[in-house]
Amino acid sequence: MIFIIGRHLCSRRYREFASLHQQLKQEFPDFPFSPLPKKWPFKLSDQQLDARRRGLEQYLDKICSVRVVGDCDLVQEFLSADVYERDSISIDVEIKIMLPDRSVTILKIKRFSTTDKVYEAVVAKINLPQQCAPFFYLFEILDYTFGKERKLRPIEYPHQIYVQNCCTANTTCLCLRKFVFSPTIENQILKYPLARDYLYREAIDQLSRAENSTVDQRSALKTFDEIEYIKYAQTFTDIYNTITFPLCPCSSRKDNGCVILSLNSTRLRLHACTDDGQLETNQIADFEWTIIGRYCVDEQYFIFEYKRSTMKVAKPVKLQTPFGQFMYDCFECILRELQLTTNNNNKPDEPNV
Repeated sequence: MIFIIGRHLCSRRYREFASLHQQLKQEFPDFPFSPLPKKWPFKLSDQQLDARRRGLEQYLDKICSVRVVGDCDLVQEFLSADVYERDSISIDVEIKIMLPDRSVTILKIKRFSTTDKVYEAVVAKINLPQQCAPFFYLFEILDYTFGKERKLRPIEYPHQIYVQNCCTANTTCLCLRKFVFSPTIENQILKYPLARDYLYREAIDQLSRAENSTVDQRSALKTFDEIEYIKYAQTFTDIYNTITFPLCPCSSRKDNGCVILSLNSTRLRLHACTDDGQLETNQIADFEWTIIGRYCVDEQYFIFEYKRSTMKVAKPVKLQTPFGQFMYDCFECILRELQLTTNNNNKPDEPNV
């Protein structure tokens, strides 16, 4: 079994390491590869085997620390099992998931467990109430510094993502996060202590990352309890429960100029920006959810239609982005929550008995 930075990645034989080593030397003839631990012709003791395993892990750690080598096809294929390899699906592997309170839970899963299966295992492991499970999910951490994350698709294989990010110095690239936008719905799960604690931790993180805001974080933390702080965070409607995506080319701009899309339960926003992400002054288009029509993912594009009251026909907006599925999931979630909230508000009050 091979571990890098505490991550269980794969199981490989010595001869497979030797083959990789020779192929890498041919692929990168100028790179100073360290020699592999020696292979002895006689049977090794458990202590000697463990020492050789650690030497092989150190070898992998060194080559993966160089991005151009660690990301090459040879290394990625070595660290990932072949889907068609006999019994590869049944191999047990360990995977680490960071929780909203910054603790890490370790799971033993099948290598090709889907995101849905891994999420079910996380819910069971941490004893998250089933009533709260629809409002959380698994995400990939894209940038620790700025809190950029991507919701995993249900049919992805989290362990493959885990392996592909083995070169990062962080404990794991996978995390559990809430996936809820509506304060009304969020407030319904505050009665569950674990969910409340997770929402509280994420509220602190979201407000602490806010730029150019009037958030008095220190005073709020001293003054409010968990529920009060969450409701305080909900008053910052342009910060809290708002997801902002990386810039992408947009069909509505001249020459497919770039925009930054952000969304929350109150609005969808496209903010024009330069190719390097500098926001342009007074170049903002806001859309209420009531004017949003059809939306879909088409290969590398996310497309949505809108129709303002002054328009005769709906107009499509086409965004070229690798986050199209995540955008689609956000649209689905927000519109579903708005529909649910509307239905609840339209229910007649029960008569007093």
